[in-house]
Amino acid sequence: MNPPLLVLLPGIWLPQATLIVLARRLKARGFRIRLFRYSTLHESSEQVLRRLAELCREIQPSGIVGHSLGGLFAVAAIAAHELSVPRAVCLGSPLRGSAVARALARSPITKPSLGRHARLLIEGLAQAPSHCEVGVIAGELPIGIGLFLPSLPHPHDGVVSIAETELPGIRDHLRLRLNHSGLLLSPLAARAAGAFITEGSFASLRRGPA
Repeated sequence: MNPPLLVLLPGIWLPQATLIVLARRLKARGFRIRLFRYSTLHESSEQVLRRLAELCREIQPSGIVGHSLGGLFAVAAIAAHELSVPRAVCLGSPLRGSAVARALARSPITKPSLGRHARLLIEGLAQAPSHCEVGVIAGELPIGIGLFLPSLPHPHDGVVSIAETELPGIRDHLRLRLNHSGLLLSPLAARAAGAFITEGSFASLRRGPA
């Protein structure tokens, strides 16, 4: 029997290489990994969601793990295309819309940094899909661009606030003392992601180290 297969998505502007550490740790926990990349400038959000849906229908993964915008894409694709993906994990994803994105969009100088995904980042989603169990890992170490944006509610991970990750309908939510990029590099975050894909909750993390 093949080990469970996961699709990993990076955040906005981040190359696949940023997923290497997370991928290695998930492989060590018994998962097979498929990396998914997308363009910030040359693809619309609808095109990214369609490609992700096509990939998932082709390879039938056990779950999707996405960092930041990657997690937003994962949940949006599962909902919009009614994908048969049992579980998804979002690492620091602004599922309810991003205050940082709204601040960047207000200036013609910084708005281009959102690429073609400004609307999704600003508006977020209404709720998690009922047919997929979604787990969220949120950071609460406030080191990042958010230090300079008073509009970003505390607590936050330097980029995304805890409140922005708390989407109605998610299965479980875990807060870790990490900043936004630290969610990609932390052994604990990787272990939590793997635990949710396997168990459907973060309960084993709350009970103590495995």
